[in-house]
Amino acid sequence: MAEEARALFFTNSSSALAESVRHGVGIALLPTYGLVFEKGFETLDIGLHFATPFWLCYHKDALAKQSARIAVQFLKHIFNRKSMPWFADEFVSPDDFPVITTAEVMASFSSAGAVSSTIAAV
Repeated sequence: MAEEARALFFTNSSSALAESVRHGVGIALLPTYGLVFEKGFETLDIGLHFATPFWLCYHKDALAKQSARIAVQFLKHIFNRKSMPWFADEFVSPDDFPVITTAEVMASFSSAGAVSSTIAAV
C-alpha cells in the first residue's frame, strides 16, 4: 500500500515557508506577492487560486494621532488592489506582475507626502 502523503512543515509565516522551500524542504503554496520581492522561485500554476480577505480595523479616535494616520495610509498603499496587482480581486499570474522593488514601493508612498510631513513635524 502506498504511503500517504503528508505535510512535513507547518507555519503561519509565509516568509518562513518561502525560506524552507529555498533550502530544499519541498514545494509549497506561497502567496503570489512573495514572488514580487523574492527571487529564485519557479511558479507552478496547478489551477489552485485562493483569496485571503484582509481587513484593516481601527478605532476612529486613533486617527487623531499622526502616527496612526500614517500607519493606516501605509497599509492602504501597500494593499492597494489597483496599484499592487498581486492583491487584486481577480487572480493575476505572477508572470504578469510589473518589476518593482521594495524601494520603489516605499518611494511611491513617501512621494505622496505622508512620510515627509511626519519627519517635518518631529
